Order: sequence, then structure tokens, then C-alpha cells
Amino acid sequence: MYLKKLGFTYFLSLLFFSELAAAACTMSPCVTGVFQWPFSPYSGYKQDQYTMQWNSQFSKYHLADDWNGNGGGSTDYGDSIYAIADGVVADVDAVGISAPSIGKVIRVRYLLPDGKQIDSEYMHLKDVLVAVNAPVSAGQKIATLGDANGYYAGSAHLHWEVRTDLMLGSLANPYYNPHTIATALKYTSPSVLVDDRASGGMTVALSPGAWKQFTVGQITPQALVFIQDQAGQRYSIKKAVDAGILASYGISWNQNGVWYYNPDVTQVTMYPGTTYQLYAQAPSLALNVLYAGNHFKHDRARMDIVRAASSDARFKNVLTETYGENLTGDPSWEYRWMGLNFVSNNGTSWTVYIQQTTYKSNPFLRYTNFWDPNISQWTPWVEVGMNVLYMNNSSSFQPSLLRSGVVF
Repeated sequence: MYLKKLGFTYFLSLLFFSELAAAACTMSPCVTGVFQWPFSPYSGYKQDQYTMQWNSQFSKYHLADDWNGNGGGSTDYGDSIYAIADGVVADVDAVGISAPSIGKVIRVRYLLPDGKQIDSEYMHLKDVLVAVNAPVSAGQKIATLGDANGYYAGSAHLHWEVRTDLMLGSLANPYYNPHTIATALKYTSPSVLVDDRASGGMTVALSPGAWKQFTVGQITPQALVFIQDQAGQRYSIKKAVDAGILASYGISWNQNGVWYYNPDVTQVTMYPGTTYQLYAQAPSLALNVLYAGNHFKHDRARMDIVRAASSDARFKNVLTETYGENLTGDPSWEYRWMGLNFVSNNGTSWTVYIQQTTYKSNPFLRYTNFWDPNISQWTPWVEVGMNVLYMNNSSSFQPSLLRSGVVF
């Protein structure tokens, strides 16, 4: 097999797929790899409240997930709580001095393979088992589930936040009204975060100075792929290219006998049935591909809608109580929508609904649009971007580059 690049021909040896167990991270700070749920087994718990949900008890919006045991009540009181990934404890309240309704708290900071950081906050705890600045490993027991020192007696549960704004601090009140777009963008859905990164996948060993071909078992955005080195440290594809441990092409793919790559290595999405390849430039590297569970498409849709609203200054506040969906009316697409406070050019205030649609055969393919009252028509459908998974919000999205590539 031969590879063409700018008129030159390179010999490409055929390499066979192999698996390599991920090594434990020995670096500090340790970059996250595979995530896991903060409780076990996952099937024994349920999401009772989603991030941004309207809470009628407090007449405010709840910027966290609440998870409870399937038995309800306080049947989960004292259950083990685990670190969702490798990270460092950023803050602890082992007494519950923050507020009666918050109780004991742990906040863990995670460094992602693309270099961004997020905080995961666990509230209402019974026991705190870690200290500030302590490193934690994915699956390490860090607390037990509680009821905020009796404030929620009879209804113990895990209050679980993921924050993209690291400046909020542990005393930040997770309830908001009004719920502005700026506030919504400071948080993300913890359930989507873990579900995208905890459902298995595959590991491929790479040999230095050689191309490695592989295929994937399900549609996978590049945002769910990382490289791990012999010390256990992890890199996004772009970070690995920037560090010189991968060739600058990133992940390339074969289409009708011709190899393509994307000049923006962050915008590749991989599909079953297509052959991909990487060129390693350092020893003992492993490619890790995570397979998303896609169990929380409703939560991702709400985040897509907030993101769409953030690009138009006329949208002001998020109204999650207006959320609706039609999952069966179209054979190919699922439709979801949510209203937001919208102030038109003449100062008139409206509730305007943004629609989000998800392709059933590829849940990462999503679009948004809305009825614009200023022009009395629907805006064009805008693709969200398959690599927009809300842990990499600052990455640009250029639809024209997706799967178009450049011949080399």
C-alpha cells in the first residue's frame, strides 16, 4: 500500500491491531483518561434532577444533577461515592459549614487531555474521606452519600455538579433565578460528561516510527480520543501533535484508496467501516478510543440550545421548564426544544423557542434553529459540531472541514 503526499510516495507497512492495557498515571498533575460513575453499580441509581432543572420547592433553577438510589428515600444513605476520574482535591468542607442545605462538600479538579480544567462538586455528604490537595484516582472512594446533616432526612441523595468556571468556589449557591445564559455556561451536565467517557472503547498500541491502522466499533468524535505515554500521561490528539509525539496529520482516514487528513486535527470524527491511521514519533504510546453511551441526549440538547442562544445577544435567560421533545414523529431525527427569554430589537420581551434536532443514526450530528420574531421567519439550521461535547467549549467548529480533509 502506498501513501501520497504532495507528489511524493511513501511506503506504508501494514500493521495489525493490538490492545494495550492503560498504565496507571505516575505524573503530577495527572490528566484524566477513562471516567466512571460516582456510584456503583450505575444500574442501581437514577437521575432525579438534571442540571438547569426548575425546582418548584425553591422557585429557582438547580445547576446540578441529583442522583438517588433506585429504592428511593434514604435507601442509599451511606453508599460509597467515588472519584469520577484521576484528579486533585481542590476543596473540602468536612463539617458542613457552607449552608444547612449543602452539608459536607468535596470539590475535585480535573485536567483534561486537551489542557482544559473542570471542577466536580459533591454535596450533602455523610463522610468525607479525602483532604485538600490530595490526588485521587478514578474509582477511588472519596466519600459516602448523605442527607446534608439531616437537612434532607428521609431523602438522601448525591448533589453532583460539574463546573467549567473554576472561579465559582465551593460556597457557590447552586440555585439561580433568573437563570442567565452566562450562568448556564459556567456549568455542564455531569451525566453527559461521564456517559460520554465511561462506556468502554478500545486501546491500540502504537510503534515509534511507523503507521498504525485501526478501525472503530462505533461513531466516535476525536474529542473522545486520547494518547497515553509510557508514564501514563495523557494527551488529546492536538496536544500529542503539538508535543511532537504524533505526526502532524493527526488521525487520517482512507476513502476509496486515497488517504485524507483534516488540517484542524481537532475536528475529525471516526466511523465504523473506515480505516484510520496514526504515525507515532515516540516509544510506548497507546491510542485510547472512548465509546459514548448516548443515554442523556435530552441533557445534551439543552446544552446545545444554551450554546446556540449564547451567540445571539437578544437571548437573556434560560427557561428549562418549557422543555419539550418529539422523539418519534420523524423516522430519522429526534426533535427537542426549549424556551428562553428574548428581547427583540424594539425592546419587546418574548419567550422564543430554540429547536434542537439529533440524527437517530448518529447522535453526535445535531442542529439548532429558532423562530426569529424580528424577521418573522425560521433561522437556518446550524450544525452544532460533532466534537462539541462541552468539555472543549473553546474549540472552533468549521463544518466545511469535517470529513473533507486534504489528500496527502
